[in-house]
Amino acid sequence: MNSKFMMSAFCALVGLPLSLSAQGLATSDRVTTAPVENPEFFELDANYSFFVQNGDLPGFSASDESSAFSLYQRARVGGALNWSTLKLKVELDGVTGKLYGDDIPEVPELVRTQARQFTNLDENWVDPREIYVTWSPGLAEVRLGLMTSDFGLGLVADDGRDEDWKLFNNKWGGDRGVRLLVATKPLAAFATSRTMKNVYLGLGADVVFQDDNANFIDGDRALQFIGTIFYRDTNPANHDDTEFLGVYAAYRQQTDREVRDVTPEDELNVLALDISGSKSWTADDLWISLGAEAALLSGDTTRTYTQSGETSTSLLALGAAAEAQLTWKPANVSLKMLSGYASGDANLDDDTVYRFRFDPNYKVGLVLFDQYIPAVTRESYERVTDPTRSGEPQRGVFGLVNDGAIENAVYLNPQLLFGRPNGLMTGVGLLWAWSAEPFYDPYSTFASGGTPTGINGRSEATRDLGLEVDVAAQYRYKIVSDLTLDLKAEYGIFFPGTAFDDAQGNSAAAQSLVRARVGLSW
Repeated sequence: MNSKFMMSAFCALVGLPLSLSAQGLATSDRVTTAPVENPEFFELDANYSFFVQNGDLPGFSASDESSAFSLYQRARVGGALNWSTLKLKVELDGVTGKLYGDDIPEVPELVRTQARQFTNLDENWVDPREIYVTWSPGLAEVRLGLMTSDFGLGLVADDGRDEDWKLFNNKWGGDRGVRLLVATKPLAAFATSRTMKNVYLGLGADVVFQDDNANFIDGDRALQFIGTIFYRDTNPANHDDTEFLGVYAAYRQQTDREVRDVTPEDELNVLALDISGSKSWTADDLWISLGAEAALLSGDTTRTYTQSGETSTSLLALGAAAEAQLTWKPANVSLKMLSGYASGDANLDDDTVYRFRFDPNYKVGLVLFDQYIPAVTRESYERVTDPTRSGEPQRGVFGLVNDGAIENAVYLNPQLLFGRPNGLMTGVGLLWAWSAEPFYDPYSTFASGGTPTGINGRSEATRDLGLEVDVAAQYRYKIVSDLTLDLKAEYGIFFPGTAFDDAQGNSAAAQSLVRARVGLSW
């Protein structure tokens, strides 16, 4: 294999994950043009959470540490003023982030990680989430200001809010933009059917404040244009019976900040097309819930060079997820299934990147996607940028680092849950995962002459990511009418698959994570 092809292949490998997390592109399906009857003039809520976490380290780095112990906290306060058809909403995070602990290996400033668990507390004394005004004259609604984004299951855009009914989740940050949004029920005034009366149309534009592709404060500039149409309805006699079906299109233009003269002001142009639907209903003693979402990304970027020498690389990626839950209400026992697909990229000979990256706040399991894969990508980054190994880092190398997002993967995650969110809830989950395309390490592949090679040295890349077992318990207790205590404990153990074998075919060591949380909500 000639050196020119090896270098081209290496550049393509480095560029695979770039730009394919399109979170923040969507408007929210939570837009409500039906005003709440007699809202209170002043609303206030707050919550505080303290996290203790200890996790094994994969062991392929030179560190002598076998595990990492960390402490985190998150404080959030929000409020609203309601006056006639106007509403002012404010929500802030403060003193939020890591109190103690190290990430190994350390991630340099060049890397565009946005996940809150990888930032220090002194960088997040005040972090605004929402500051916007809503005007609701009849069947229309206009919003202006800083607001979070969320659509469907959260595959592409997620607002970073914890969901009490999801036992295995630990969200941080959230997608935010300074947005002008106009929404209406275009058929409500003259439609005769209930379905037509609950069709919503929304148009908007925003400047991205923060997501895992851009950070306005750090110098990234991203402008988005969005449009959505969706149907949403809830049975007034039974709020457990709901329906939602929506589509949206969003176009994003972004210019990256220049960092230390290593990464120039690259551009990103992406069109996202998303469809999502969900339905829940009761049948005798059963409650049934189904949901699905699929997203297609298309565009181009100059973040990495193509093999032909062009300065722009095409992007084309697909992601999908489905969720189903069956609950037997007399015993509060639930069987839940999560499944999903994120496209990978196996062809190094073309000028198109096919890898899809989920929003990092869409959580599946505790260890593989949230801890292990990010550690693997940070190690890959260390190897690629080590001057004793590869000399000058390649263009776009920061895109290697994953913040905990599902990418290049196919997974199944059955869960068995007991109890209810407003009380004691326990559960166990199994996670089987495979890569959509063979899983390999960019540097090891380059060093082996272009033969796809795993992070631990396996010379034949495979798709077997491994098996994970998770258990969790949470308890919510109302101390007084407006004050609730939240307790949660989680444990996960991941058994790496053959994709992480070493050169002799030996399996990588099992990786475990223990996390506990204490929170107060008011």
